[in-house]
Amino acid sequence: MPTSNLRRQYVEVFGPDGLENDGIIAPHADEPVLIACFTNRSGSNYVSELLRSTGVFGWAPEAMNAPFIVAQREQWEGDEPTLPAYCRRLRSMLSALHTRTPFVKMGWQQLFLLADLGILDTVFPNRRLLLLRRRDLLAQGVSFSIAAETGEWESKHEAAGSTATIDPDEIEITTDAIHQRIHSVLGADRRVREFAAVSRDPVLEIVYEDVEVDAQAMVDRVFEFMEMPTAKVDPDAVRVAKQRRPRNAALGQMVIDDNHRHLAEPIEVPSTVPEERTFPVVYDNLHVQARMHNIWPDFDLTDRGDEPPIENLILVASARPESGYEVAMWLRSSGDVSGPPSFLLPNTSADAHPDGLIAHLRDGAEVDEGDRYRVKVLRPQELCWLYETRIIPHVIAEPKVLVVRHDDLVDAAEQLIADQEFTWDPDGEEPVLQAVRLMAGLEGRVRELAAIYGISMQEVIIGRSVLDANYRRELVAAWLGLEVDLLNAPVVLMRPPNDAADDPPSAYDAVRSVWPKKMVEGATHQTGANRANLG
Repeated sequence: MPTSNLRRQYVEVFGPDGLENDGIIAPHADEPVLIACFTNRSGSNYVSELLRSTGVFGWAPEAMNAPFIVAQREQWEGDEPTLPAYCRRLRSMLSALHTRTPFVKMGWQQLFLLADLGILDTVFPNRRLLLLRRRDLLAQGVSFSIAAETGEWESKHEAAGSTATIDPDEIEITTDAIHQRIHSVLGADRRVREFAAVSRDPVLEIVYEDVEVDAQAMVDRVFEFMEMPTAKVDPDAVRVAKQRRPRNAALGQMVIDDNHRHLAEPIEVPSTVPEERTFPVVYDNLHVQARMHNIWPDFDLTDRGDEPPIENLILVASARPESGYEVAMWLRSSGDVSGPPSFLLPNTSADAHPDGLIAHLRDGAEVDEGDRYRVKVLRPQELCWLYETRIIPHVIAEPKVLVVRHDDLVDAAEQLIADQEFTWDPDGEEPVLQAVRLMAGLEGRVRELAAIYGISMQEVIIGRSVLDANYRRELVAAWLGLEVDLLNAPVVLMRPPNDAADDPPSAYDAVRSVWPKKMVEGATHQTGANRANLG
């Protein structure tokens, strides 16, 4: 739902003048507030119930949704409230006379609209964002599709009956429908990350699958993020139950099987981007193809079939190639990973094998004797291109993909421009904002590709705290089957904090001048500059 639809809903509740910001600061606004940003079927209700069970957080489910607001208004006395007054009343109610920390759930549309109206800064100035998401995007896309068709959005242990209006086992769910749900989830996650990058709000990502493994450990991370003493969760107080059915797994496998039929076809390079894309992940492949044709004018991708596919390859996918190289060097610190790391696809003829691309890939990607893996670096759109052309899996068999993400997207965007890896639209908005959008989108495309093709994928995030960096090190080591101690301390994942309050970089001033409206405008389409040449 775009912000325009949400604005209309709020106008219906509060009247045409009820959204105007009155500028009144909420009482005790200096006290912290936790805003949980979520997408449908991300496990947000379960995580919220866990946090509520500690007795520390004051939480009202879906408090910014219009139906909830209408229900609350029936209990109020006095004049008709405005949206700013409602938000102040909500914050006061959740704090329970300031003995609890307010905890509010918001979708990205609510976050952006309140910021655009100025209400976010007057009512929730000392805010911290909790991005609740799932690692298994395919399972989320399936669950989202089923819930959208049946109307069954949640399940509780003591529910009197199902809220579903249709039997889930009788509805028809298509691969395209699941693709669309996954794409919408990634778009929402991306906008929250863009928002936090520009607003400089602290943000912590909590992954539902990690909560399932160790709920207390994930809740401890939230308390550490809030700079508060931790508290124990009470699982018995959680009213939300899982809604997984055997059909969910079958639908997920249907998506993977449909896409793997494409991979079984012979290697082929599409000469142009057709009007109707057949490859399920939308990306700009023309720059990759142009670079390959410039390096090898007689471009031939015929696989002679005389050698088996390359195995045990780790592909580090990064929208900023220099960051990918740094992460690859970190992986190389393990004695089980061959090196030195380099870019999988060449940038110039000087980097390329004279006998063509397949010879180039085979020459540089074989694992050294005695090692378990070789690591290579590439850009997200290059990874998509390798799958679209079927070079994966015909030449490279089932690689492990490590996507590099950036905590400080504005800083990374500036570096991307400085590296001359980004060509912006001179007639468009602030170049740094264009680059922020591009980077967040490219990082999301790797997650989308991994979900619908069943690719083994893990993530690292550059620029987090020491605690988070070590957490990522443990995840990556377990994913690769390595001893944690074999990976050096992940200094590459950490960056010194940038105190924007004391000395804000010029890029932040520039993007704030067009934020947040410009970040919503154009979010549903890509201009030529947004599909910029990163090759």
